[in-house]
Amino acid sequence: MFLVIFGTSLLVGFSGALAPGPVTAVNVRDSIIDGPKVGFLLSTGHAICELFIVIVLLVGIAPFVSSVPVRIVIGIMGGSFLLYLSYKGFRSNSNLTTMFASGHPPNTTSMSYIYKGILVSIGNPYFIVWWSTVGLNYILWSYVYGTVGILCFYFGHIISDYIWNCTLSFGVHHGKKFMSGKIYPGVMFSLNVFIGVLGVFFVYDSMLRVFRL
Repeated sequence: MFLVIFGTSLLVGFSGALAPGPVTAVNVRDSIIDGPKVGFLLSTGHAICELFIVIVLLVGIAPFVSSVPVRIVIGIMGGSFLLYLSYKGFRSNSNLTTMFASGHPPNTTSMSYIYKGILVSIGNPYFIVWWSTVGLNYILWSYVYGTVGILCFYFGHIISDYIWNCTLSFGVHHGKKFMSGKIYPGVMFSLNVFIGVLGVFFVYDSMLRVFRL
C-alpha cells in the first residue's frame, strides 16, 4: 500500500507541476540566465512550503486556511509579490541581455532562490485551494497508514516537482544557445508579462472576493 500511495502521489503531483503557473514561469525566466540549479533550488523552496502546509493540515486547521478572508490576504500578497518580480524583470532586462551575450550569470545566491520558491508558492491562492481540497483528502487517506503513509505521500508529491522543474530548468538553460540576440529579449519580455499578468489576476480576483463579503 505504501508503494501505491507513493506512486499515485507522484502522478497527481505531475498533474500539478506541469500546469503553467508562477513557479514554472519564474523557473524558466531565471534558468535561462542562472543555469540548471534554479529548478532544484526553487523546488526546494516549494517543498519547504508544502511541508509546512502538510503539517498545518495535519493539526486540523484546514477550514481556517481555506477560508475566504485568508484566501483574500494570500491572493493580494502573492499577486503583489509577482508584480514585484515582473517589475524587477523588466528593470533588469537590458542587463540580462548583456549577461546572456557575455555568458556571465548574475550573482544570485542559492538561498535567494529557495526563498523565492517559498514566496511564489505560498503566494499562489490556487496552491492553497489545491492543498485544502485534493491535498487534504490525500493526507487523510495516507494518515490511515500512519507516519510512513504520510511520508510516502509527501515525498512522492515533491519528487514530481523536482523532476519536472529540474528537467525544465536544464532544458531551458542549455537550449538558450539556439536563441539569437533578438529572440532572447522577446522571450524574457513574454515571461515577465506572464508573471505580471498572474500577479494582476491574483490581486483582482482577491479584490472581487472582498466586495462579495
